Amino acid sequence: MLAGSEVAHWIDARRDQIEMCFMAGYSPELNPNELNPNKLLNQDTNQAMRRKRPRDRSQMIANTRSHLRQRQTQPQVIRNVFLEDRARYPAQAG
Repeated sequence: MLAGSEVAHWIDARRDQIEMCFMAGYSPELNPNELNPNKLLNQDTNQAMRRKRPRDRSQMIANTRSHLRQRQTQPQVIRNVFLEDRARYPAQAG
C-alpha cells in the first residue's frame, strides 16, 4: 500500500497527464448496492441488535430470532422498506 506522500508525488509528476476527480468516501444514495431492500432489512435487524447486548452467542441468536419474529407480525414495516424512495428502483428491478 502506498503512503499518502508517495501518492502525492506520483500525482504531481503526472499533473499534465491525468485529471483528478475527488469522490465522497461514503454516499449510499449513489451506490445501487446500498439501495437494495434486503440490505435495508438487514440494517433494520443490525440496528435492533445494537440495542440489546448479548452475553454470548446463544443469546445473540435468540435476540435476532426474537426481532425477526416480531417483524413477521409487522408486515407494514417490511412493506415500508420497499416503498422508500431510495429502494423503489431496485425493488422494481428484481
